[in-house]
Amino acid sequence: MPLVSHGEAKYRSAGKILASSSGRNWSNVIMEKWAHDAGLLPTIVPQSTEISIQLSGASTVEREGNGVYQKVAAKPGTVWLCPAGVQEDYVHVRGHVECLHIYIPETKTSEEALGISNDKLPSLPIGYHTIPGDQFIANIGEMALSVLENETSSSRIIAESLGFTLAAYLCREYAGNNAKFSEGNIRPLERQRLVRVCDFIDRNITKSFGIEELAQVACQSPSHFSRSFRAALGISPAQYVSKERFRVAKEMLLDDNLQIGEISRSLGFSSQANFSRSFRGVAGMTPNQYRAKSRKLIPGADFRKIS
Repeated sequence: MPLVSHGEAKYRSAGKILASSSGRNWSNVIMEKWAHDAGLLPTIVPQSTEISIQLSGASTVEREGNGVYQKVAAKPGTVWLCPAGVQEDYVHVRGHVECLHIYIPETKTSEEALGISNDKLPSLPIGYHTIPGDQFIANIGEMALSVLENETSSSRIIAESLGFTLAAYLCREYAGNNAKFSEGNIRPLERQRLVRVCDFIDRNITKSFGIEELAQVACQSPSHFSRSFRAALGISPAQYVSKERFRVAKEMLLDDNLQIGEISRSLGFSSQANFSRSFRGVAGMTPNQYRAKSRKLIPGADFRKIS
């Protein structure tokens, strides 16, 4: 299985890369140091398992993936785990932070790390976790950061050893999710509450809000709200909000007096590049292309019908 960093796709529009192991020919591990700005991050399905370790800064971070909602008052030492193949439907960073991102193949018990043949142990993929602090991971992160920022002739073997060690530790300590559920056992959000939530989203679509605020409107816990909302509409709250924001974005793009950057800021994106990339993923064209196409429409045409 090829090892792929999804950081470039996920983070470049919401921050700045400070250091990367890309191009160093390391096997089984990629490391990247990023400075992240406040804002929403685009969703992506990682091809490799990601371990994110906060290095500096302070922020509240909300995220949702694999049917699990998580929120943490993040500080140095906070760790986020995202297994390969798990799409994060929503990630909202509310303050500037610097993080070390370590990417390893889909986490499983490795004979290199444990000295035991894989056929004697089951594959144990890690779960989707937010960890307030773990000293062992912090120590690995400190060594990894040193190797990343101070390359020597021994950097490759050290980095690969750290990757194997981290994989084995995560399998032992963080296999599986803390919260699992069956969609069939979740009661859909009642119509009255659903209407309240949708009205709130419509009134505040240009403001910054998270799943916790929506859960308060529905008078439910964030985790229960996220699941009941999905059961009612078939998509997560984050996906619904994203859909509505892009609907409003299309409407705003019809006004030539509004700059693209102004639109992106008003809709809560961390940068114009982030907005443009996300818009293209939804509409199949850039905001400028969409605006140019809309000018060719006959007066009174419904912008929502533009593909």
